[in-house]
Amino acid sequence: MENYVKNGEDIFLKFCTSNDKRPTDDKRPTMLPRAPDQTYIDRYPDSSSDFEDERRRQSDYEAEVMVYRALEKLPDNKIIVLHNFQFTHFQYYLCDKNHVKKGCPSCRSKVIVGECDFLILCPGSIVIIEVKNMSHIESDNVAVDKEEHYRALFGTFKKSVKQRKKIESLIQCMDKDTTICQFTAYPNFKKQFKGQFQASENTEFQLSDSELSTVIFHEDIVDGNKISVDNNREPITAGTSTEIRETSPEEEQGYFSRFFSCLRDCFLGARDTERQISSDDSSSDEDLFSNDISSDEDISSFGSWWNNNAKIAQDTTINDAFQKVRDILLAIWATDKYCDKSKCSLGNCISNIDERLRSGKFIFLPKKGKKGAQNPGVLTAPAVIKNYVKVDNLTAEQSKAFESSENLLWINGPAGAGKSVILCGRMIQLVQQLNEDNKVVLFKFGGDGNNCELYQSALKNADVEYEETSMSDVTELVTLISESKRKVVIVEITRGDIQKLTDTISAVTNCHIFIDDIQELLYYSETEECSVLMDKLLSLECTVMVACDMAQGYWYSSKQQLIDRLRMISDKLSSTQLVRLSMSLRNTCDLSDILCVIREQLRELYSEIPDVLDMILPTQLQGHFIHGTLPVMHVFNDYNVTSIMHVFNNELNRLCDELNYSDIGIVHTNYINSDVESLVEDSVNMRCKNTASKIAMCDSAYCASSEWPAVIVLCEVWGNKEELTHLYLALSRARVHCSVVMYPSKGRTLDDTPHMLRLLDKLSSFARIIRH
Repeated sequence: MENYVKNGEDIFLKFCTSNDKRPTDDKRPTMLPRAPDQTYIDRYPDSSSDFEDERRRQSDYEAEVMVYRALEKLPDNKIIVLHNFQFTHFQYYLCDKNHVKKGCPSCRSKVIVGECDFLILCPGSIVIIEVKNMSHIESDNVAVDKEEHYRALFGTFKKSVKQRKKIESLIQCMDKDTTICQFTAYPNFKKQFKGQFQASENTEFQLSDSELSTVIFHEDIVDGNKISVDNNREPITAGTSTEIRETSPEEEQGYFSRFFSCLRDCFLGARDTERQISSDDSSSDEDLFSNDISSDEDISSFGSWWNNNAKIAQDTTINDAFQKVRDILLAIWATDKYCDKSKCSLGNCISNIDERLRSGKFIFLPKKGKKGAQNPGVLTAPAVIKNYVKVDNLTAEQSKAFESSENLLWINGPAGAGKSVILCGRMIQLVQQLNEDNKVVLFKFGGDGNNCELYQSALKNADVEYEETSMSDVTELVTLISESKRKVVIVEITRGDIQKLTDTISAVTNCHIFIDDIQELLYYSETEECSVLMDKLLSLECTVMVACDMAQGYWYSSKQQLIDRLRMISDKLSSTQLVRLSMSLRNTCDLSDILCVIREQLRELYSEIPDVLDMILPTQLQGHFIHGTLPVMHVFNDYNVTSIMHVFNNELNRLCDELNYSDIGIVHTNYINSDVESLVEDSVNMRCKNTASKIAMCDSAYCASSEWPAVIVLCEVWGNKEELTHLYLALSRARVHCSVVMYPSKGRTLDDTPHMLRLLDKLSSFARIIRH
């Protein structure tokens, strides 16, 4: 027992209290683990019945994630949230002073005897929350027996009570006077149907009023005023009737149909990640925001529920007995065979999730001997990609692009959709062909702080010799390429190099041409220059592969100029040459949620060209269920350098304490002799002094293809709608963890940017937004 107390105390002091260098104004709860425990990854097609069980288990898991995110947004840094708490027989009777452990065979067993979804340690009290999911019930199942359903609903609650009681018994073994509150959460169950808990004809299957008061409903967890998938869905109001009345058979059938539909709508509305924000909103940005928006803490439905139901003591003084209980529970949570304190680490959490993302292991194949089909949306990556790029699986879209036989292939897709992965795999495949003297010239962008090493790393893995150079004098470059003995020449180019690029590929012979992030050239060139370059690419007899995303950073182009570029690409390329990728695989689904919303608002600006929009500027979809830390957005209404730097340094401290510096990127936007930029550079340089590992600082204009496990975005807002591309590009550099510090340019206020306020309102469902 002493070891558990000591280990728990160590965890508390290092990870759970303000003593861990948290600033006093950081109101975030301590979440353990730092991101939801990862259970399911795949996204299975809704059209196939082969994956009903998988989808049901995923929806059970996502229901837990909904509660995790609601708890994470509570503005209280005094609480500790333990996700997936469980204990063994040995751990239970370790706390029971009357149990004789000697000779007890069960005490040697590691079998789990009790568990709950959430154990919340508050000052002086403990809250237990068990999560139940009802979203898998099909609305078209007209044969459902209502009485059977009422009993099943009653059964889920009673099962949760049994699980909760086991946790309560464990705690009372330690201290019988500990204050314990218990609840069962139904994240997909709306209050308008709460009467179903008491609707059974048999009173044995009815909840008492006291039991019903411990149920947490959908509206308690998910804010009803947020943007949803279906903007036409009617919100449930506070005045919705919940009483049960006599109905006709037809009404009863309609009632059940609405109920089942509602269950699915609750779940889909909260977690569906293939979001498309409606573009038919006729309200102007100015009309939408006549008043300041509030922070998410002020308007959180769950925050209101928590304040009204979780009986948290106002006096935060903790006695010795409760402190011991708290420490033992922390140690039990962290202990399997031994106490693994790294489970509490933000750095360890980010690194583990990042490894899963980079490997592309987003598919669970059927177990040997188990009936079931492989997910048709995911295919095993070709050996050249699996072995050298180190990505294990591809989406069907990616696989089709890789297998294309077109001489010229133009790949459009959002950030993180795998465009560079496809180019890299094809490049190695070409130079490794037997009896072929293939040479590839790769043109890509770089810049200060850009850490993109995908191509270099894969070429080294494949033992392919390459050399790197930059675009300078065309004649010298052509000579270097022609005389090089290397299989691959990587040329770093800049935005103004479109004429040099055109001249170079016109003069080079017997080389395959690859261009990554070509949008950087198209933004900063005249339409005629772009047209000449495309014509030259089309005329080449060698293999030509191009990666493009017109959503990334076109702030120097007018709306009409961008439309001209989109039309030009569409007109010049055939449908087989123009390939679209849509699934984001680089980022966690939490970050991808945000990127999907931003991208849709960008697409709204060009709704008058629907014939080319979906192909050239495709919607971003999610490709997996890998969750990470909750993105945080600090929003300043005024330009206050002192406050901005205070928040920035707080966020950087959290990362520097636990991550390698090389895993951290600082991406800034649109600085023009900014005071903030200078201070940020000083802060970063001070931390990196005399260290081999460096924190990267990168202007968003030069961060093409770069990415980091953790990113802090400094977003300076100027008032132009197109600057949403700054935010999209900068955010997409983060794979797992992202904090945004957003502030207006000097002399402005954020109220001057209604488009950004509108976006923040949409994002409040997907990030913790803190107003300063």
